[in-house]
Amino acid sequence: MPRRNWTRRETLMALAFYLCPPLPRKNWDDNDAEVRLLAERIGRSESAVCLKIGNLKACDPNRSGNGFAHAAAMDAQVMAEYLAEPDEAMSEAMWELEQTGIQISYDGRIEAPSPSRPNRPQQLGLERVEQVRTRVNQNYFRSVLLSNYDGTCCITGIDIPALLTASHIKPWSAATPSERLMSSNGLLLNALHDRGFDRGLITLDDRYRVVVSSRAPHTPTNDQWLYAFDGRKIALPGKDKSTWPSLDFIHYHNDCVFEQCA
Repeated sequence: MPRRNWTRRETLMALAFYLCPPLPRKNWDDNDAEVRLLAERIGRSESAVCLKIGNLKACDPNRSGNGFAHAAAMDAQVMAEYLAEPDEAMSEAMWELEQTGIQISYDGRIEAPSPSRPNRPQQLGLERVEQVRTRVNQNYFRSVLLSNYDGTCCITGIDIPALLTASHIKPWSAATPSERLMSSNGLLLNALHDRGFDRGLITLDDRYRVVVSSRAPHTPTNDQWLYAFDGRKIALPGKDKSTWPSLDFIHYHNDCVFEQCA
């Protein structure tokens, strides 16, 4: 049987799976009902679907690790489309999945139809699309930073996921859609230092060292939880410098956030 290349439509649906892993697991498996349904609807094997998801991971420049090594040009094209225009690409992927009877839930999970739920496309409402794609994009950004920073706060080393936040260096409100997804615009921080970074009480210098604002008064508690890290270099995400915090974003934070909000 001649090999049938993946279409853009099929690759978009696989992209949606890549962006919505089956939490708390990180990867899809051949035996997952959702994978089986997509494979059935597009006429491919479950292993081919999982391989395509891995190939998309290999094309993701935000990750310091690698996926599988056999990505096609279409995989790179679709990944580039998503990173450049995440809302548009995600909306299209959601629409294509809907046509197969698969939905993405409000919390960003892939849902296969259950026996009690009709297996048919549902019309996407604009409000639902906005909510779902925002959650998917936020979950993607967080999962990338958790992976790149090995699940640890880059300042303190805290490694409890519930206490870790994917913090934007250039704030979400000021960033372009593509900047909001860049791992180089992110730091994995514990909740306290995320709040301090967001409120301009701490920042980074050009050598990735923590700088504490003079607006934070010296007290025994502040000295323990803030000033103890002043001048300390953060942990950086691996050897791939393209995933390191961008100095351009750090400069923005220094100029527009640091000591401006507290």
